[in-house]
Amino acid sequence: MTNENDVLKIEQEYSSETWDLAINLASVISRRLEAVGQGYQFDGARDMYKVLGYKRSPESQDYVNKFLRQDIAGRIVGLHPKYTWKRDPILIDGDVRSDETETGGSAFITQWKELSKRLKLTHKFQRLDRLARIGRYGVLLIGVGDGQDLAASIERVSSPEALLYVSPKSELQATVLELEQDSQSERYDLPILYQLARSADGSNLGRGVSTKVHYSRVLHVVEDPLDNEVYGAPTLERMLNRLDDLEKVVGGGSEAFWLNIRRGLAVIARDGNSLPAKGTDQYTAMRDEIDQYAHGLRRLMTLMGVDVQELGADIVDPSGIFGVLVSLLAASADIPQRILLGSERGELASSQDAENWAAIIRDRQVNFAESSIVRPFVDWCVEHGALIEPKNNYEIEWPAVVELGEMSKAERAEKLANAVHTYTQALILGGDLIMPPDVFAERYLDFVLPEDIDDLLNREDRILQQFEPKREPEPEPPPQPEIPTEEPSDVE
Repeated sequence: MTNENDVLKIEQEYSSETWDLAINLASVISRRLEAVGQGYQFDGARDMYKVLGYKRSPESQDYVNKFLRQDIAGRIVGLHPKYTWKRDPILIDGDVRSDETETGGSAFITQWKELSKRLKLTHKFQRLDRLARIGRYGVLLIGVGDGQDLAASIERVSSPEALLYVSPKSELQATVLELEQDSQSERYDLPILYQLARSADGSNLGRGVSTKVHYSRVLHVVEDPLDNEVYGAPTLERMLNRLDDLEKVVGGGSEAFWLNIRRGLAVIARDGNSLPAKGTDQYTAMRDEIDQYAHGLRRLMTLMGVDVQELGADIVDPSGIFGVLVSLLAASADIPQRILLGSERGELASSQDAENWAAIIRDRQVNFAESSIVRPFVDWCVEHGALIEPKNNYEIEWPAVVELGEMSKAERAEKLANAVHTYTQALILGGDLIMPPDVFAERYLDFVLPEDIDDLLNREDRILQQFEPKREPEPEPPPQPEIPTEEPSDVE
């Protein structure tokens, strides 16, 4: 029986690093035990996962393999990051914007533009985004020329030039080695040490020589965390079975097409003849003729004493089940189906699909890319001296990334013109008392009215007055005759 002294002795013999590894292992075992109950029906009498060939406890490498080898899986993982980071995010410090040429009014914006260009930050952020979606998280290793070991914490750097590189890493490369155990710390239950592996070929997805890295040198990114801030769910996890089904349909359909387009042959001996015995020269010659016909380009067989009949087969159209699977994958991935299948350019995707997709990307930019990647990185740079502090509380703006087709632009312009015309007519009747023009423009037209809006409205009034019917002036009334008044008499 183990007593308290034995437990204390064990705790002294093993480092906190070993305990954290044991905790991580227990987490993995727990996830596998939870997966054991999946796929059973009729009180365990039917194992659907076994019957259908689904993997009950997929590992991180399984998601990597899907991303690398299955076409639509790679697109599902990469499409959101591709559009999220299609254009550089715009940093704003007061009146100075990072998308403008002149940024002399803000040293913060000037340094940010130079840092972003030198380190190719938007490209690195997109890679980090993809890696975080493949696994449960991704990390951005921030390389600093401070002369310290990677396992040591960062204090401050001397200048922006001291920030040497940023390198995105996957879950397979950056293992959480130790979590903060102090419940009074603001980093409680968050990583404080990572085990960083680098494969021999420089790949971001493999394992190799490893080193310890302090959390202050890492930006930890999780998309859609649930019960903690360290681990999320891989993007492909909830749709893994449907991806397997799609491979069955596409691969099985292709194989069936190949087999049916070259239908089977039956070699039947004619009456009074028999097939050559195996091992004889006649049998070998007949097999050679048949093999050359089946596997080569010859369309002629020279045979004697036999009839060759083509075997029939029923051809099944897989397009129906393919469409069902793609619809389920698109819904699970939160991607319009036409966008997922690659028709986002031109007029193939409807304007409604494009607008829905733009709304999804816009929401993702603000609620994930900005809050989990851009702003934490900028704050890290300011805190550690890689960027000067902004004059104001900096803001982040995202340019539009989904461009509408010509027809969609025309339809949108027509709707906006009708809205402006209707509202302008309402102004004549006092509509501005219900909704001022600046509120209407910002809320429904997505732009801010210029400062000279009053002059513009007055010009609109003058234009409208030109179309009002002219009224003849009313004639003036004739002059009334004066009535003389009697003066008082002096006679008494």
